[in-house]
Amino acid sequence: MAAKTPTLDFQVAIKKCELCQEEDAQFYCNNCREEMCSGCKTAHLGSKVSSDHIVVSTKLGKSIGKSRKPIKCTTHQSEIIRIYCTSCDEAVCVKCVTDTKHENHKFEELETTLYRYQDEISQSISETKQQIEELQKSLHTIDVNVKDYTEVSDKTINEINQQRKQIKSDVDEIADDLVDQVEKQNQQDLKLMEKEKKDIQKIISDHNEYLRSCEEKLKSMKDISNIQHHIKKPQSNLPSITHINPPTFVSNVTPNLQDMFGRLVDSLETKSTQKMPKHEKDQKKQTQSDDSVSCTSGTTISTDIVSRINPGNGSKCVSAINDNEAWCGCDRDLVLIDIHGNVKRKIQLNKNVCDIAVTTKGEIFVTEWNGTNIKKYLQDDSCINIADTEPYETKGICLTSVQDEILVCLYKDNNSKVVRMTTAGQIKQSIQEDKKHQLLYKNPRYVAENINEDVVVVDGYYPSIIVLVNKKGKYRYKYPDSSQSSHRIDDCYSIACDNTGCILVSDLDNNRIHQIDMDGRFIQFILTQQHGVQIPRGLSIDNKVAIKKCELCQEEDAQFYCNDCQKEMYSGCKTAHLGSKASRSHNVLSTKLGNSIGKTRKQIKCTTHQNEIIRMYCTSCDKAVCVKCATDITHENHKFEELETTLYRYQDEISQSIFETKQQIEKLHKSLHTIDVNVKEYTEVSDKTINEINQQRKQIKSDIDKIADDLVDQVQKRKQQDLKLMEKVKKDIQKIISDHNEYLQSCEEKLKSMKDISNIQHHIKKPQSNLPSITHINPPTFVSNVTLNLQDMFGRLVDSLETKLTKNMYKHEKDQKKQTKSDDSESYTSVQT
Repeated sequence: MAAKTPTLDFQVAIKKCELCQEEDAQFYCNNCREEMCSGCKTAHLGSKVSSDHIVVSTKLGKSIGKSRKPIKCTTHQSEIIRIYCTSCDEAVCVKCVTDTKHENHKFEELETTLYRYQDEISQSISETKQQIEELQKSLHTIDVNVKDYTEVSDKTINEINQQRKQIKSDVDEIADDLVDQVEKQNQQDLKLMEKEKKDIQKIISDHNEYLRSCEEKLKSMKDISNIQHHIKKPQSNLPSITHINPPTFVSNVTPNLQDMFGRLVDSLETKSTQKMPKHEKDQKKQTQSDDSVSCTSGTTISTDIVSRINPGNGSKCVSAINDNEAWCGCDRDLVLIDIHGNVKRKIQLNKNVCDIAVTTKGEIFVTEWNGTNIKKYLQDDSCINIADTEPYETKGICLTSVQDEILVCLYKDNNSKVVRMTTAGQIKQSIQEDKKHQLLYKNPRYVAENINEDVVVVDGYYPSIIVLVNKKGKYRYKYPDSSQSSHRIDDCYSIACDNTGCILVSDLDNNRIHQIDMDGRFIQFILTQQHGVQIPRGLSIDNKVAIKKCELCQEEDAQFYCNDCQKEMYSGCKTAHLGSKASRSHNVLSTKLGNSIGKTRKQIKCTTHQNEIIRMYCTSCDKAVCVKCATDITHENHKFEELETTLYRYQDEISQSIFETKQQIEKLHKSLHTIDVNVKEYTEVSDKTINEINQQRKQIKSDIDKIADDLVDQVQKRKQQDLKLMEKVKKDIQKIISDHNEYLQSCEEKLKSMKDISNIQHHIKKPQSNLPSITHINPPTFVSNVTLNLQDMFGRLVDSLETKLTKNMYKHEKDQKKQTKSDDSESYTSVQT
């Protein structure tokens, strides 16, 4: 226990004034040895006999005043020292106060100064004893730490040697188990691939038989009596082809053998390391789950690139005319190219092209970068300015399902919109706000109309958002939403809608094309960088049919075809044609069907009504009928459609089936070849994997001794360094304790000498008041990763995709570990300092 600090008790009993015997005594005369009140003190010092007496407060009178003799002033010999100059730190008399030397100085009564100094010295004594006690405790702590440090260090070295022995013993067990896994997996996978091969061969046989039936059926479509005979379609879905990658071996020793053996850590880090494996295990499970979803979701689509065309520098937009030709906007040029990249036509502009839309008549609507005009280029390359949108800047443009109508994006700060206008420049609709009067668009850049007449708009940069409204301008949704962060579109330069209502979105910076349905649900990435796509810009889908002029009037576009006259005509001429006596019984079809079916099909009489021609199809009975049959009771409440519609529908279905079947057969043959190649590669990789495992077994057993010796050396060096540091701190503390004891002795002597006011001026130099920074050093401990999962340290079997990811990860982890080691080194150096 610390010794009690001696203190002085200045509390005295209050007595009555010994002169007036009425008031409480507050002062004490050192010369007369009498206590008096303040009034008697004034009278006492006013008397000639006692004017030079020393009168002090009763607080100091008994302890100091009685024993202190009056001292004469060295400057004014006849005066007694009664006052203390705090500015000069000097005791003075009354006359000294008026001296110019003490002009504007601060003074206080002598007894007050004595009491203040005594209190300060007593406080210093108490604080110094407390500090000495704390320093003694620190010395004891250092001695304990040295002992504990030595014990833990010896234990750590023993654990390292035990780990060396354990890993070398377990490496053989791990390696043998991995080799056994590879061999069993080899047998299982080869058996699976053989089964899939036989299944595919059976499906190919079924598809070839179905293909022959479809081709025969298509040839017989000239006779409508064959419409009812349907062909049983084989399995439409391709079998699930498991592309099996043989397991490969990934060695963790290669990047950093230290992580596999174990490492030295501080006490705090040891606790957090022990909690880490569960977190990593959960994270790996989540990653595997995500990978599974991404592989199984979505539909299959052909991503074969038919041809690569370079229309020119700066190609940003494209509009397909048919499956052989397309217009492209390239900087300040409009270029018509064919599928082989041959330039068919070229129009030069004054500004860079922003977007284009091409009609069936060959007219091209153009918007320009930073422009405020919408221009139309005719077939003779002449230009017409159809609208001036100032102060709005024109962006994307597209045609709509309504003839002579377009949609245009108009940009202006905080006031952007999309307008629907006629090709003459008259605005019919403005789409700008939602029902809450919030702006729909910040920077509308490109626009397209879907088959349900929804308006699809690309809004903004980095990221770009797809904003969709219906025909009336009512907001429907945005893509991607907050739950689709992995589908972020950094910069979109084009959108397109196909005839099924799906929306294609070019994602320029991510080198991919999104496919979403008409309700904004993500389907898949149909083209990515893996398919050879780099910086996709313009998109266009050819859903158009070549349109010819009416062969009767030679003016309007042909919409119908007369099977009897074998001529194409527009709707007005069709009405006149069927109104004529000579041609009222002719079979007139839409041009969509005329060239493919109508020209080759002969008219067939109805078997029920001999004088009537079969012109209709009962979809309820699945039978071709005449007009009179439709009114018969046997077809009451049945549904009918025009014969040419039915023929076209069936022909289209069969043609589509033939096309799809050929594609499936081609894919199935490719799958067969792939399986054969995989079997060969699988065997080679499996043999290589087993060899790598055995090499890893040998390498680890060779390197373990090196790692263990290095760790033991680190522990011993660290021990010498830390013990040296603790010994230095111990000596520093002992020196500080010695200084504090010397200061304590001086303070106690000073307190005893306070009876003589001449000692007031002599201050004692205080030693270092701040305690030294005591570094509590924890010795390094050893954490064994083998205890957690020996498999992770030796290596593991992974599929091919994971192998690539793991190898890329190693480089990142290696750089990260270098940085961590650098940070640890700086941290340890700071602790030593």
